[in-house]
This record gives sequence, C-alpha cells and structure tokens, in this order.
Amino acid sequence: MKRLLLLSVLLLSGFWACGATYRPADVPNVQRADRNRYVSNPDGILSASAVARLDSLCGALRERGLAQVAVVAVDDIAGGDTFSFAIELFGSWGVGSAKSDNGLGVLLV
Repeated sequence: MKRLLLLSVLLLSGFWACGATYRPADVPNVQRADRNRYVSNPDGILSASAVARLDSLCGALRERGLAQVAVVAVDDIAGGDTFSFAIELFGSWGVGSAKSDNGLGVLLV
C-alpha cells in the first residue's frame, strides 16, 4: 500500500512540475517592469544566457528603429491555436508602432 501511495505521489508531482497553460492575458509582460527586457519566459524554457542574448539583440533593433520585438516562451497555451493566441497577445501588448508597422512578436510553445 505504501508503495502504491508513493508511486501515485511521484506520478502526480510530475504533472505539477509541468508549466501552466496560458491565456494571452496570463503571460507576464516583462516590458512593464523593465523597459530593457523583451523576453517573457515564465516557464524557464530558455536559459538565462539565451534570454540575456535575446534581450540584447531586441534592444539593439529597437535602438536603431528597425523593429520592436517581444519574445514569449511558454509550455502550453489555452485552445492550441498559436496564430490567434499570438495576435491577441502581441496586439494587447502594443508591440510595434502602427505608423511604421515595425512590430515583431515571437511565440515559442
């Protein structure tokens, strides 16, 4: 009985360790906290060095006026339709300038 209980706990803990399922409104917008951050990585999919490098590249693009970029990496999204999710997410964040049409949203699921 103890073995069965232990096995059940271990299996369930594996499910709890998985990342959350996100709706566009649930994804943290890192730009609100720090203007120099462009990568939202709430599930830790990307390494810290990858996030730092992407933040640096996105910042350089913005400084040169070439593009305003937002990168989001999450384990799972609600509904499974990545296109609609990305449109709603990056539209609500206001990525890019409507005048220059220079927004780029990158969604990694």
